[in-house]
Amino acid sequence: MVDDHGRVIEEKIYKTGSTIELKCVVSKVPGPTANIMWRHGLRILNYDTSRGGISVKTDLLPYGAVSRLYIANASQRDAGNYTCNISESSWTTVVVHILNGEHPAAMQHGQSSSSERRPLVISMLVVVMASWFFMWKCSFSR
Repeated sequence: MVDDHGRVIEEKIYKTGSTIELKCVVSKVPGPTANIMWRHGLRILNYDTSRGGISVKTDLLPYGAVSRLYIANASQRDAGNYTCNISESSWTTVVVHILNGEHPAAMQHGQSSSSERRPLVISMLVVVMASWFFMWKCSFSR
């Protein structure tokens, strides 16, 4: 699963009423008749007509395939694990959160996974260590 910039994601956050858009890139397709399946939990979504507002668009490309899942008018019942699979042994999952009201800061900045927040944590650690070193050095210079 990737975001609009091609970065691998583990989580996506949407506001109630928005459209969920998930993108799955498959690098090797087993054959021309291979079918990419989307699931929400254990429920197959590709042919689900009971909820309505669900569509899947899959493009077979020379290097593999790109499949997009769209779910209109997101609600709390749409939160959970979404899985894209091309076979029982080849799958990936993203966790979708549906929020009521305001977007959290992470969503406003486009952060969608914990790995994207690591540079901030490392920067904060460097600042703390530099401060500690400065205070330590000052205590010996007296």
